[in-house]
Amino acid sequence: MHFTLRVGPDWASQIQRIRNAVSEDTNLIRFDNTFYRVCKTSDPAAAFGLTLLPSVGAESGLVLRMHMNDLYVETIDAQPFTRYASTLSSSLPADITLDNAIRGLLRKDQRVLQGDRRFVMQSLVVLCVAESLRFDRIATEFEQAFRSMNGMLRGVPPRLKLQSWEDMAKKWGQTSERIFAALSDKARTIALKERALLSPEDRRFSERVSTASLGDEYADIALNIRLLKRPKGTPPGGLRRTKSG
Repeated sequence: MHFTLRVGPDWASQIQRIRNAVSEDTNLIRFDNTFYRVCKTSDPAAAFGLTLLPSVGAESGLVLRMHMNDLYVETIDAQPFTRYASTLSSSLPADITLDNAIRGLLRKDQRVLQGDRRFVMQSLVVLCVAESLRFDRIATEFEQAFRSMNGMLRGVPPRLKLQSWEDMAKKWGQTSERIFAALSDKARTIALKERALLSPEDRRFSERVSTASLGDEYADIALNIRLLKRPKGTPPGGLRRTKSG
């Protein structure tokens, strides 16, 4: 499975199509009366590829290999990637956008990529792509920033909200766990089943996620998540029973 994503004014809709292809719908209702989605598998070996292109030109792009179970980026152009730069929001040079980060990495220009600059650019790529897939708010804010930078949208600052995005990214897994823990047993079981295996009765069932039960630290994050991380050990067929004690 491989996708192509180009930086542009339709970023959010491109992200939505990719997200829908690598995840399952659920019966879990969000605050806005739409539904959460969930990662298709908990298998850490399952992966998909994504080619990221700059907004203009470039027939080839950065190739990302991403885990299906959590959307972590394993490699960028076959080079291992482990985690974001811890100070991305404060260390990113003011002149760097996702567009020129992609171009700089594609050119492998050592004058541009000296010191920690390569890692910072890679971190920006991963933050924009992976977190857009997890959070539709981030996908929307990235698209608005791009439109503003290019004179297509007024009233929105032409900058990326990196600090806010980093804060959301750090709590994605924990917030997903808390959402599943707060559900009724029936809702949790149905949400983790493969859609094709649901009975007609299960398809009609739904449950609203109460963000108030998650605690203040996670409630705001839950409002912005679109894609939930599947709990460990729960394949698409449903919850796996474990021995107690």
